[in-house]
Amino acid sequence: MVTEFVTLIRFDYRFTVIILTIQNLTNKVMTTVERPELTSEAAEKITSAKKIVDKPGAYNLKVTSVTPYDGKYIVNLQAMTPYHEEQAQGFAEQGMLQEACNQNLTASQRPQDYIPSKGEWVKVNVDLIENKDGVMCLFVTSLTEIPITTTTRNASLFAKSKAETAEFAPSNKQPKTVF
Repeated sequence: MVTEFVTLIRFDYRFTVIILTIQNLTNKVMTTVERPELTSEAAEKITSAKKIVDKPGAYNLKVTSVTPYDGKYIVNLQAMTPYHEEQAQGFAEQGMLQEACNQNLTASQRPQDYIPSKGEWVKVNVDLIENKDGVMCLFVTSLTEIPITTTTRNASLFAKSKAETAEFAPSNKQPKTVF
């Protein structure tokens, strides 16, 4: 009788190790899968793809990942503040490339809020808020879906009747704003 299960997923800042344990009545086998070391060229490519958000305002940003955590969802965005950029540069100087790449703007969403998907573009409002140390910092204050606009016809080389206009298709997933 063989029972197969994942026993541990560990994040080690340098690589992800997934340990798959296969148990049998008489022997145990352990297999590990490692991701290759992050190069400085790859780290620079990841970091340079992020937009700098240096003042309060509304921004259209791309979602890089969504992670469930402690009953909420952490939404990672393809952007960083000047503080994040400074931190990333410090980590890179120390050779800590994974930590440098992990510096980005995030939003914490409740389950009843709009939860975007990886790769989706969202509207993010950023504002200056005082942190626990009394320092004014840029934080995400809201994250909403960008409504999709759809077209009604395809292009053609041959003249047809008047061009039809695009129609607006609002989403039914838009969260209600509660303050």
